[in-house]
Amino acid sequence: MTMTATSPETSLIEYRLRKARETLDAAHSLLDSQNLRDSISRLYFAQYYAVTALLLTKGFTTTEHFPVKELFNRDFVDRGLVDKQWAEYYEQSFKDRLDGDYTDHYEFDQGYVRERLRKAWDFMSAIADAIQSSLGY
Repeated sequence: MTMTATSPETSLIEYRLRKARETLDAAHSLLDSQNLRDSISRLYFAQYYAVTALLLTKGFTTTEHFPVKELFNRDFVDRGLVDKQWAEYYEQSFKDRLDGDYTDHYEFDQGYVRERLRKAWDFMSAIADAIQSSLGY
């Protein structure tokens, strides 16, 4: 995603989107090395960074996970700017991360992780489109 205007906000949006893509690449590498819990964690954080970039388009700067989800749903999903399927996908990624990080003996199936990662690129595209639209590009 390339934006034409330069400001501290657009610079930070671009940074967070780049960080989201890099984190998603790391999730793929972790999957390839069979580190499924960490792959799921990185997958969630890739989405989190993308959503926080989107929130910046409306001037929201919170970094706490629950307010990020609430603002995403209220200001983008509920208003039809982002399809509801992506809110559900993001919510499931959050739950998966919590299970993987905090539930003892929790295991993910490789096929499940692979499918989540495949769909993540579509999520990222939807968020990038919403950013473009929010900024008027």
